[in-house]
Amino acid sequence: DCSDNGLPRVQQYVMNLTAVASGEPGIDMASYINFTEIADGLAGGHLPIVMFYFPIIKQNFSTFGGSRYWSMMAVPVADMEGSREQSVWFRFQELICAGPNKQPPCKLHQGTPQYYDTYWYSYSPVTKNWIRPETMANASGFYSNLLIHKHYWDRELESEGMMQLDLPNMNSTNGTWLALQAKHAIVRSMISRDDTWHPRYGVLPGY
Repeated sequence: DCSDNGLPRVQQYVMNLTAVASGEPGIDMASYINFTEIADGLAGGHLPIVMFYFPIIKQNFSTFGGSRYWSMMAVPVADMEGSREQSVWFRFQELICAGPNKQPPCKLHQGTPQYYDTYWYSYSPVTKNWIRPETMANASGFYSNLLIHKHYWDRELESEGMMQLDLPNMNSTNGTWLALQAKHAIVRSMISRDDTWHPRYGVLPGY
């Protein structure tokens, strides 16, 4: 839940070092990210997989004419098998779009996506200079964990005999969204408790 303690600094480490490595000047975040349009969401509806979108303000040194943004996806390891520390895989990618406000067609900017395995900040334009390719976090590890995560929660919720909701869509509300929110609320409760019942915060045994 804090930079450098399980995830790299999104702005100063990932974005800034990527810009420098690609020949762009260092980033002044106040004039680089459109903070009023930062968005977040969940992948898979109810799964505890979070995504963030960081729109980039057009820079006077850049030649792109459409829009540009960073995305961040965090996929926790679903079953830590009793470990007191939570491992998480991250994917960062920068995209450039031909249209305004992220309108397609879009393509990857500055090479390939960057993958990080919890404390192992290995796949970036900077660390690749001193870390061997075979030891880097990679797409295979990230997407394998994503698939395992999905299967884990499918089995877990089925074994719990979880009730399924089918709520109608009305002019005043969206029944599908409400059902997803209710399901995600239960998942959040499950991942934030020890021994089924006891609430916790942070990495054990600190709290």
